[in-house]
Amino acid sequence: MNTKGLLTFVAGLMVGLAGYHFLAGGGGDPVADAEQGDGSSGIGSMLGAKDSDPDGEAEKGAGVEVMMPEGFDDVRSVKDIMLKAGPRDRFQALMAFVEGIEAHEIEAALAEIRAGASNQFDPEAMFASHLLLMRWGEEDSEGAFASLEKLGMMERAFGSMSVLAAVASKDPRAAADWLVAPDNIMAMVPRAGDFMATTVTKEWAKQDPDAALAWAKTLPEGKRAGAYNGVLGSLAADDPQRASKMALELEAGKDRANPVSYTHLTL
Repeated sequence: MNTKGLLTFVAGLMVGLAGYHFLAGGGGDPVADAEQGDGSSGIGSMLGAKDSDPDGEAEKGAGVEVMMPEGFDDVRSVKDIMLKAGPRDRFQALMAFVEGIEAHEIEAALAEIRAGASNQFDPEAMFASHLLLMRWGEEDSEGAFASLEKLGMMERAFGSMSVLAAVASKDPRAAADWLVAPDNIMAMVPRAGDFMATTVTKEWAKQDPDAALAWAKTLPEGKRAGAYNGVLGSLAADDPQRASKMALELEAGKDRANPVSYTHLTL
């Protein structure tokens, strides 16, 4: 992993940690309070699932050059990687491992990570889980979302954002439909819906910012500001003048003020 890639990871991790604390701010377990019946959100089938190759016939990492760092050629699992010395080498090995793993193996790998984590904010465990869930979301979003339902609120929320980012990068409309589905328990959790809306529009805006903004405007309070954040943040990184112009067209109020402040736009 080069220095730029490592810094990008660290910055993303800090945002993730802040999100975790923010989601936890209300105390208790809002997911448990919101759930009814068997607790299933019933949302995975909306996104569909690709063949996860349960027989293991697909070529691992097809089309991807998997480069393990020196001294890691003998690793066969996430646990093997975590036992190696050198954090930067472990990060590189994790990325290589994720590219080579098959979808039906990801759940077991995630269980290994959770069992070996020193605590719920273990940075390496969070990094590895994020990579694996994004990979799983690309291959089998239904299975990835279903696997999160048995977790606690914070881990489930953060994991959902990882899967959702992968879906939004491929099919933002499907990700948007997932977020607003009436039986989506996670989107009802205070603050979680806002973060997830950011996740969707951040990816969508990289493909079609106008469509992403149009969808953001349809969202209710509690999700709308987050959706604006994703659109304006993605656009500001490439074209701050266009982002400022777009922000000026939004209705004045906190749903506009918060994203503008967060993205450091000048109106």
